[in-house]
Amino acid sequence: MSFTLTDISRKIFKNIYWIILVTYIFSVFFNIERVLVCGILIFILGIIFIAKTKGTIYGCEKPYFVFMIYAFMTFGNYLFNGYSINIFGSAMIGSFFPALLFMCRDSKLYRECMKNSFAALLVAFIVSIILHTFSPQFYQNYLFERGYITVNNTFWAKYFFQGIFGVTALGTLSACASIFYLCKYLNQADVKSFVSLMLSAVTVFLTGRRSAIATFVIGFFFILGTRIIKSSRLKINKIIVDIIAVFVVVIIVIYNWDLLLKIAARVVNVFDAFSERNGDWEVAINSLTPIELLLGTGFGTMSHTALQYGYVAVSDSNLIEWICEIGGVGTIVFIFLVLYVVVRNIKCITVHYSYLSAVLTIFVFMVQAIGSNVFEFQTTAPLFWISLGYVAHLNKNEELS
Repeated sequence: MSFTLTDISRKIFKNIYWIILVTYIFSVFFNIERVLVCGILIFILGIIFIAKTKGTIYGCEKPYFVFMIYAFMTFGNYLFNGYSINIFGSAMIGSFFPALLFMCRDSKLYRECMKNSFAALLVAFIVSIILHTFSPQFYQNYLFERGYITVNNTFWAKYFFQGIFGVTALGTLSACASIFYLCKYLNQADVKSFVSLMLSAVTVFLTGRRSAIATFVIGFFFILGTRIIKSSRLKINKIIVDIIAVFVVVIIVIYNWDLLLKIAARVVNVFDAFSERNGDWEVAINSLTPIELLLGTGFGTMSHTALQYGYVAVSDSNLIEWICEIGGVGTIVFIFLVLYVVVRNIKCITVHYSYLSAVLTIFVFMVQAIGSNVFEFQTTAPLFWISLGYVAHLNKNEELS
């Protein structure tokens, strides 16, 4: 059996998160350039997708290309300001290349990719829980060497639920996975989907990330609401049982009232996270000239990598970071792209459960981006652009087939 380049690219795209997962697990034991390996693979996929367009651009892709071209042009600032090539490379591989996954255009392939991606993330959650629970020395070394902790000992290894992706990435990914499996469970009502939902939900709460928990809860009730509206045949008793089952199991698994009270307090005070960070945001914005505030300092110039080189950086908000890096112009184009894609296709959210979960995944990312750098991490950024691409390129006939 022979495989064409298209066949190979499709298989890689469908299993992109399995590849990321395996690469990151290997990096626990071996000092490999995991970000570079995954970044090159994503870049090749993106180039293949764009090459297949043969120069044709659909309506939903116009703001996307405006954003991508503008963001790429801002890299020119690196030439004038002497930024390290490592900052440039980190921005390209971690943030820019994943955006190329928007251009797959195949509705069914996007759907298969999301299904496989969330299956891979379930394995990531299990591995993370095991490593966090036992915290063997090799895992502590991994966290320390990769910069997740600053002191190499068991206390700091267990202080946050870092897993293999880091606490912020785990919070975002588990919130998205919870939403996906809730949509799937309400559609299929199978035990496998329910167990997957439980595992994902437990992971969300274990991370303790306020915005991740809040977006999961909002998504949870939005999905149930759309379910009620969609089907008059669905009995309210079944929905009540679903709600009780989810929260009872979560409480049983992480039964610790002190922890639950802390989690509840963090969710209620989710907006405090913004006030906790706005001092850093002010410093970053005040460091800009009016022209830089308008046009930006260059994509990636205020990232975590830039911080390591002593530059002023925004480490706790992608939206503020992008206002600084690509300016008000680039940020407005990005927000317009997201709103244009979602609003244009919002009426189709009941077409397939994975489509509804894709729309809510975009919501999770946009909320998280206010207080976290979710578009900067190679473990999270691909999922956002895959979801946005899926919503943008929906083919209702394919989805219903």
